[in-house]
Amino acid sequence: TLTPMDEPTPTNKTRRIVVLSVVLGLLFLAGGQKLFGSLAAQKKDSEKKSGARLPELVRTEIAAAGDHVERVVAYGRARPRRITTVASELGARVAWVEPGLEIGASLVSKPASPASQTPPMFSVVVRLDTADLDDRLLKIDEDLAVFDRQLEQLKTTRKSIADQLRVATAEKGTAERELVRISDLVKTGKLTKSEEDRQRLVVQARERAIVQLQGAISDNDSNRPVLEARRSARAHDKKQVERDQGRAEIRPPHAGLVIERLVAVGDRVAPGAPLFRIIRGDHVEVVLQLPARLYTVITTATPLSLTDADTGAAIPDAKIVRIAPRIDETQRTFEVFVSVPGTATKPGVAPGTTVRAVVDARVTRNVIAVPRAAFLQSALYVVKPYEVEGDSEEVRDALAKGERFVRAERRIPEVKRWLLDVALIESGLVAGEEYVTSNLEAVAKDSRLRVASPETKADAE
Repeated sequence: TLTPMDEPTPTNKTRRIVVLSVVLGLLFLAGGQKLFGSLAAQKKDSEKKSGARLPELVRTEIAAAGDHVERVVAYGRARPRRITTVASELGARVAWVEPGLEIGASLVSKPASPASQTPPMFSVVVRLDTADLDDRLLKIDEDLAVFDRQLEQLKTTRKSIADQLRVATAEKGTAERELVRISDLVKTGKLTKSEEDRQRLVVQARERAIVQLQGAISDNDSNRPVLEARRSARAHDKKQVERDQGRAEIRPPHAGLVIERLVAVGDRVAPGAPLFRIIRGDHVEVVLQLPARLYTVITTATPLSLTDADTGAAIPDAKIVRIAPRIDETQRTFEVFVSVPGTATKPGVAPGTTVRAVVDARVTRNVIAVPRAAFLQSALYVVKPYEVEGDSEEVRDALAKGERFVRAERRIPEVKRWLLDVALIESGLVAGEEYVTSNLEAVAKDSRLRVASPETKADAE
């Protein structure tokens, strides 16, 4: 129990607080110095163990001079140059279809002798019903027989009339001579005037008969051209029907492959109705779209290679045969037509195949091709070797991995042509020099770098 005399006064209390604060501050100060010294010692130990920070890791390439071939990759689809649609030339019922006329069937001509000069003959593949044509041909033959009889009758009639005309003419001559004799007798008074008139009527009768016979001949002759014209028209109809009978047997116009069959036995077809479609396997082409910048470069002699885009199989002996005479204003491309050799029944590539083409568009002589990714603001960074300082564990580890320590030298070469993926350097870079291709943003002039080894190449972005 404190007495009033022992209670601390305000002055004593303040002194105690000050003393306590000083003691605590000294303790914290001593502890901080000890902790700082410990951390500093750890840092020195870490620095001794790890050494200095390693330079930036990069990838490089060796410059090589030579002729650069600008290759363009394009894709196209194989297609037949033309599709032949074989159609009916007359309206009739389909009577027979070759059983082998199916999609994919080969149509070839019959073998001919080597000395034969006739065009190739193909077998009949579709036959139309000719019953209606046969009936028309029978009716035409009947009409022609009627015309022949009529013409023969005209001929006989004309001969008969001509004979009558000769007789009438002779009779007229006799009557005229008799008239002269009678006229002389009338003058002497031996005969009367009435007898002379009667003989004159006989002469006029003979003249009238001659005129009528001449009219009959004229009518006969005028009827003949009409009958002959009508007969000629029917003869033309007969030839047309005979041609239609020939058209009833349909043959392919050329060798090829069937891609579509459109009729079956019993179908009724109209003139012009398609029956089947064929293509020639030796007329397959691929249409490529190439950049407009190459329009003046590409020719029919430009080399290229084709492969099946799905299987990778090579398509040999393809060549450019035509180039479109215009450039697409929107796409900035132009069309190149590539012919794929094959036979009529075996195409070099199936129509519809997606084709990958590699076109050797342009050759630039004696240049160094450098990837465009190796440029930073039109500059390259050529590396030179240098001796690394220090002998830290990291340095030894990098050297053990095959990495090399170099410095970067900034170089602005003269580029002859910028392509999509590479730049063709004419001067400013010498073959055999090594240049940086990655981490360009971290590279500055005379920067110290590490060149990646095959083991660490993936780490050099």
